[in-house]
Amino acid sequence: MSYYNNETKHIFIEIINEGFADIRLTDISINGDNRPQAANLGLSFTGRLVLGGIEDDPKSQFVSIDEVPISRKLSMDEIEQLINEENNNIPIHYGIQIINDEDIEDITIKYKYMGITKTIKSKFMCKFPQLDCAT
Repeated sequence: MSYYNNETKHIFIEIINEGFADIRLTDISINGDNRPQAANLGLSFTGRLVLGGIEDDPKSQFVSIDEVPISRKLSMDEIEQLINEENNNIPIHYGIQIINDEDIEDITIKYKYMGITKTIKSKFMCKFPQLDCAT
């Protein structure tokens, strides 16, 4: 996970799959077990990361968190080839957009990898996240 802004109510988290198989997001909660106002999976079909402002990019889209699997990280050669294709329909970058009406203090992301459910927890302290991974 990577974090790119200091927002506390509207955040973007970059998702990179370093594994060999697809990842499927299954649940996102904030501030304990609370549901965020909105949580979406962002897909970028260009070299642009899923960050604030990408919502209006015609070569990106946002879907429900469990709608599209997150594929393995692409090599630089694969990324370059996809960027040069005009009708690319393979996501290059993934990210989660979370919107809430109250400050987001912590996030729990549940996902499936090779049939195993895993959990990542992140607590926001002084606007800089600290990760605590648990399986």
